[in-house]
Parts: sequence; C-alpha cells; structure tokens
Amino acid sequence: MSTPKRSGRILYYVLSVAVLLAGGYYGMRYLRNAKSARILKTTISNLKDSLYTFSYDYFHYDEATGNAELRNVSVKPDTSLMAMVPEKLRPSVLIEAKVNSILLKGIRIKDSSGARQITGDTILINHPVVKMMGVKPFDKNILVEKEVHALYKEVLKRLNLLHVKFGLADSIFLLSQSFASGNPNFYLTNGTLRLEDVLIDNDNPEDSSRIFFCKAADFSVDSFVSFNNNRRELMLHRISFSGRDQSIGIDRIMLNYFRGNEDEGNLFIDAASLRFDGVNTRELLYDRNFMVDSVSCKAIKVYELPKEKVFASGEIKVQQDRDTITGFRNVYAVQLKTLKLPDVAFIPLAKSALEVGKVMLTVNNVKSNRIADLETNPLKYIDEVVLNIQSMAIRPRDQFYTYGFKDLNINSAEKQLKIGAVYIQPKLSEYQFADSFPYQQDRFDVRLQGIRIDGIGMEDVFENKMIATSLSVDDVMASISRDLDKPLQQVSKVGNYPSQMLLGLELPVNVRKISLPSCDIKYSELRTRRGRVGTVHFARTAIHATNITNFRELIKTNPLLSVSFTSQVQNAIPLEGEFIFDLKSTRGGFSAQGNVGSFDAARLNSVSVPMALIRIRTGRINKINFDLQGDDSHAEGDFLMAYENLRLDILRQKGPDQVQKRRGLASLLANMIILDANPVDGNLRKVKAHHNRNPYKSFFNLVWKTLFTGMKSTIER
Repeated sequence: MSTPKRSGRILYYVLSVAVLLAGGYYGMRYLRNAKSARILKTTISNLKDSLYTFSYDYFHYDEATGNAELRNVSVKPDTSLMAMVPEKLRPSVLIEAKVNSILLKGIRIKDSSGARQITGDTILINHPVVKMMGVKPFDKNILVEKEVHALYKEVLKRLNLLHVKFGLADSIFLLSQSFASGNPNFYLTNGTLRLEDVLIDNDNPEDSSRIFFCKAADFSVDSFVSFNNNRRELMLHRISFSGRDQSIGIDRIMLNYFRGNEDEGNLFIDAASLRFDGVNTRELLYDRNFMVDSVSCKAIKVYELPKEKVFASGEIKVQQDRDTITGFRNVYAVQLKTLKLPDVAFIPLAKSALEVGKVMLTVNNVKSNRIADLETNPLKYIDEVVLNIQSMAIRPRDQFYTYGFKDLNINSAEKQLKIGAVYIQPKLSEYQFADSFPYQQDRFDVRLQGIRIDGIGMEDVFENKMIATSLSVDDVMASISRDLDKPLQQVSKVGNYPSQMLLGLELPVNVRKISLPSCDIKYSELRTRRGRVGTVHFARTAIHATNITNFRELIKTNPLLSVSFTSQVQNAIPLEGEFIFDLKSTRGGFSAQGNVGSFDAARLNSVSVPMALIRIRTGRINKINFDLQGDDSHAEGDFLMAYENLRLDILRQKGPDQVQKRRGLASLLANMIILDANPVDGNLRKVKAHHNRNPYKSFFNLVWKTLFTGMKSTIER
C-alpha cells in the first residue's frame, strides 16, 4: 500500500505552498501602513520578524485598484534560532522559498486598534521553488491543522485575518529533505496549485468547513520522485488532485526495489492510469486516516526481480528505511472500500524460468491503524481479497521438469483457494530420463485437476503456515517410472516415510482432511537393456486422509494420521485398505490393513511376466487380507490369501527380439513345490509376513515386499 502513503505526502506538502500567500501579504502590510502608492524602485529586503526573513527586490502597488506585484520574493528561516528552541517546541517543518513573482488583485486593507485584516480577490504566484526541511519525526499525536496554523501565524504575526477568493501557484518545484542530514525525501516538479476562498482568521482558527483554510483545492504535478537512502525509489508522472471531486489521478507510477546496500535498484512495478476516488481529504490531513472509496488501475506491470545478493555472513544486509522525518508508515491509518486491478502483467527477466499469465486483484474493506502493520500482514486488516492468476509455469534450465498451474482463484472472505489444474511435466521421455542418471531415479508425470482448499487461514499464509479444514482434488493422474537396470543410489531413505517428511517440514501444516476421490496412478519398472516394461495400474482409486498436522500441541492429543484408500488394481482387482501413521513415534511407526476381493489370477500376468518372467496359467484368488505393523527397520504382520487351481509357467527370453518362451522343466518343478489351493482339505492357511527394510528403498517398497513374502509363504509347500 505504498501509493496511498506517497499520495498523502504529496497532498500535505503541496498544500503547504499556500504559505507563500502569507509571505506576499506580509510584505504588503508594511507597505500599506506607509500609505504609499508609488512604485518602489529601490530594493526592499531583510524584513525580519522572528523565525523567518522575507525579501523582494521589486514592488508595484496601485492604491486605486488594489493591485500589486512583487518580484524575486525570498522566504528564509533563521536556522540559528533552532538551537535556542527546546526540541519539544520545535516545528516539524521549516520552509525556504524563492518566487519569481506574486501578483495581487483587489487588495483591501483594514487596520484599526492594532487589528489588521487583509482581503482580496486573487493572488497569483509564479514559479515558487520551495525547500521543506523535516526537523523532527512526524508523530502520531501531532495535530497537522495546528502545526499548519502555527506556521501561518509565525509568518503573519500581527495580521489577524487574511481572506482571498482565489489563489493560484504555477510552475512549482518542491523539495523535501532532512534538516539534520540534508538527504532528500522527495521532490516534485512543475506543480500547479489552485485554492478557492482562502480564509485565515487568528481569532477563530478552527473552521470545519475548510481544509487548510480553503473551501476547495486542486493541484497537478508533472513528476514526483521519492528516495530511499538517496536512491530513486518511487517515480510518479502527471498527478492530479481534485478537492471537489475527491479524486487523485496518476498517469504513471514506477517503483524500484532495492536489495541490501546496492546503489541501483531494479524496476519492480510500472503502472498506468492509477485513480483514487472518494478521498476524504480532511481525514487524510488532520486525522491521518487515508480514507478512500475506491482505487483502480487500468494496467500494471510487475517485473521479476533478480536473485538476492548474499554476503559473506550468509545473510542479506538491508539498511533500515529512514522514514523518520515523515514517519508515515507508523503515523497514517488506511481505510479503503475497494481496490480493483483488472490487468496485472508479470514481466520476467530475459533468461527467466518463470512465466505468469494475466493477474486480476480485487480488495474490499481495508482498515489499519498503521500503514506499517498493513505492509507486514495485509490480510489481517482486509475483509476480502479476490485474486485470480490465469496461469504460471516454472521451467528451470538445470532441472528435468516443468512445474505449473492454471486458473488460481483465492477468496479470503470465503477462506477458499481454487486451482483449475496443477502439473509436474517431465521434459524427457522415460528412456531419455533414465539415461540421464547413473543410478535408479523415479520419473514423475503428474496432473491434478479441480483443487479446492476450504477454511484456509489467509493470515496464516503470510506467517508461513498452512492451516485449512479440508483439501480436495477432483482428478489425479500420476505416472511414475524407474529403470531397474541402473544400480540403487547408495543414499539412505530412512526418515522419509510420509509422516516423517510431514514432521520435517519447516512449514507448519494442519489440514483436517484430504479427499482425492478419483485417482489414476501407474507405476512402471523399465529394463532398458532388455526392452521390458511392467506396469502396476491403480485405476478408479479414491484416497482420503485425516489429521494431517505437524503441530506438536495437536499431536499430543491426536497422534494418528490416517490414510484410507480403495482402488481397482490393473483396472480389475478390487483393493481397499488403510495406513495409520503414529506422529509421536520417533522410529516412523505405522500400521497397514487391507483387503483384496476375488479376481482371476491371470490378471497379474501384466506385472509378473515382464517383472519376474512368471506367467500364471490358471488360478483364482478369492481374497487377500493383511494387517501389518512396521517402523524404520522392518514390517511384519498377519497375511491370508485364499486361492484355487493355481498353475504357473516359468519363462525365459532369447534372441535379439527378446522372445519369451516357456521353460518346461523349471515350470514342472515350480508347480510341484507350490500349493495349488488354499484352503486345503478345509484348512485355511494363515502366515506371518516379515520383511527387513532396504534402507535405500521407499516406504511403499517395504509394504509391497512384506506382502510378497506373505504370498510366497502361503503358496510354498
């Protein structure tokens, strides 16, 4: 919200140029008391009164018409007096100004009993060059109206009343800088200020119908530049303010972003046609509330920033923003009804891996007592944020995948996030990918559609937390492959169970439930040197999980993460089960229960033939039940498989075409040593399955190997 802050500065300081009106009249009071109508051909200078000194080298006055002209007007503060004033009583701002000319029309002066009043029709100020020096920080308790009135009173002194119908200052140049260091805060060029019905009454200083003592004010500025540690940070072009319309318009705004102590920043934002409507000027100037009905912008470009520069300490060195003179971040409040940015374009770096589609943003009902608080955690002070990002893609040059999503929608009021699709897309084919590694490496091809997160705490997102009531994905398609002709990478995977990875996340996570009602998952094992591929297909799969959390205090009361599933293995074999992970276990404790329904055993040939060169000739599996427990080192438990009429063929591959043929003797021996049915003679055989974990393989490999040992123990005599 830096733009409202800067606009507040512009309005406050530009209106302060009205002090030049007083400067002109200040000289007039001396001349009028002399009752002189002649042209002063000699220089009148050094008219000193307390803190400010005024001088001008030409004056012409027509007593009959009340018209006068002053040229080369100078207003200078006596800075030597500042040391004599207690710090608490010092003004917030000192002003130094030079003016080419001041034209006054229809001046009437009344002086009786020491009470002087000046009224007139018009005052025209040509090319004022104003330097404003911030003396002390702008405090929340400072009353701007009283500060400005004190400034006028300091200038006017014994003048009791000043009233002019119209005032105009053109070709304004205004510089704001620190009185102590001389460092610039900002400057503006070629400004025009129009004031209507200006009334300064020392006997009645408070008038709620006026703002800065005038009924209406308008100004325009060609350019405005603000600084961050002597570096150009914010550039505004063609600014216009209308008091009657309560609007501020900015043709173009450019914002540089600085990292650490670097001298040159990077262009971060370039926006066109920024407009503020319904600006409450009185709240802005006097009560330090930026109250606006709506903010809109036709087009915004957001530029990708280069990577941060890390210094020897490993940390990014950043100087504190020296916003001490104006103190707007901690002084000004913000109240905004609507912000609409319908067309935000992201401009990547020349060799960027990032690509972002059209962005649309709407913000409703902003209310914060300090801009600094709003910058730290905006959603805490906003009723509703509606964000749409059309698409995003990340294509790292040194990686094997493209990552991205399409149609992201966030609504903070509804605490909801929706994403049309998320994808992880490999750049290489399965065999090209496998050839790129000297060891076995899983290749993923994933697409999720219809993602929805409900009950998401948007404030928590800004505090790097993921808290939500539910997450659902309409469709999941995942394909995973691995080349078994490559050796295993000798890197331990102990500690990489799903529960352990959740607990190891730096991001705090608490999601009550996850629902994936429609998944299609394929796992393939390649043997590139032999040209064989075996695929396990989990079709029509539904996965549901509950209590997904790494919050220690929540784990104490409920330590069990549950993942239940149903599936059609090889598109025909019914499977259902559940994994339960103990989040309190230091050794990755888990349990796995499951049931497999009846199916023709030959359905397994699509896996057993390419992976093990075993073909099931006949047989029917009537059911499989398992109940396992495990940890980092092993898994074991009860296993039951009921089947009948099981017959196998042992195969071999020969020749360049890898033709598969039956090995007669091996097949005969295999069928002799296996039981062709369970139960036998009414006795249902149950076994204890056990498998020690290979530390270089995954959690799912441990579960599968344990089930395989159970199957082997069941069919062997």
